[in-house]
Amino acid sequence: MESVLEGIAVWIAFLGVGGFLYFNPLYTGSTIISYSLTLLCLFIGLVGLGIELNKLGDKGNSVGFDDLGLGLGFGLAWAFVYNFYPIGLANIGSLILFYFSIYGMTIGIIKILRNLFSTKKGFIVKLPIVIAQIAAFIATIATILDIFKVI
Repeated sequence: MESVLEGIAVWIAFLGVGGFLYFNPLYTGSTIISYSLTLLCLFIGLVGLGIELNKLGDKGNSVGFDDLGLGLGFGLAWAFVYNFYPIGLANIGSLILFYFSIYGMTIGIIKILRNLFSTKKGFIVKLPIVIAQIAAFIATIATILDIFKVI
């Protein structure tokens, strides 16, 4: 359990560094380098955090956070390519990232919902929590897409 907590801290540190570099694009002296490092840090942070959060669940059953983290990471990579390389060929090539993003986020949400509603006893108690988590997830996706000026 201790290694999981340390892993979560490492991945949150990656997310923090990525956020810092995004809001300070001249920190490295070049906006291209800063945004490339931002993408790398955020991708590693999202994927790693999803994997570590998944380890908090049952050992034999995937909770879904790993798939959700991978989907968010691929979505971030797609948004980066779409925003910074608006060339038709690059957009066509990045469709595979977009596909894996939607697939990963969808399968992750399905697994999370399946695990939340696996017992009928706590359905009424868990329903408001699930609604709040889905709303927060949608807000996070909208914020990421807004940061990259996709929407």
